[in-house]
Amino acid sequence: MQFILQFLLVASIVLLLITLKGYKVKRLFRVPLYCIYLGGNFHNKKPILLKKNEMVGAPDAIFFNPLKLRIVIGELKSHYYRGHVTVYEEAQVTLYMGMCAKWYLLNPVCVLHYSDDSTVGIKYNPVLFAEIFKQRYDCLEILRS
Repeated sequence: MQFILQFLLVASIVLLLITLKGYKVKRLFRVPLYCIYLGGNFHNKKPILLKKNEMVGAPDAIFFNPLKLRIVIGELKSHYYRGHVTVYEEAQVTLYMGMCAKWYLLNPVCVLHYSDDSTVGIKYNPVLFAEIFKQRYDCLEILRS
């Protein structure tokens, strides 16, 4: 009986620590408190780099949703929400999500947070990721010339 109580106490403490880790960031992106904050580019901390071949990205926040078994990418935008997500923003977060999907083999989602406190969710589009990813060699050639 004592072992069960000790286990429950330890499990409660771990659950509390997971909930409190990254609390402000979770509230900013409006992700559930049970999501695990893996890291990000906040408060001059070292960002988590996502890599796929020659491509590298550093999203502002990365969470793991243990109930849906998926990665949630958080990206801050310094402008107001204009009623739609721009093509550039969609391409940027699609690259982040695509690198996570290849890395974790999961179906990630993204939350964009704008300076007017609007948040917009974006689902992963594997077709768009494949189109952008194919263009990486053209970009490298342009950068090298």
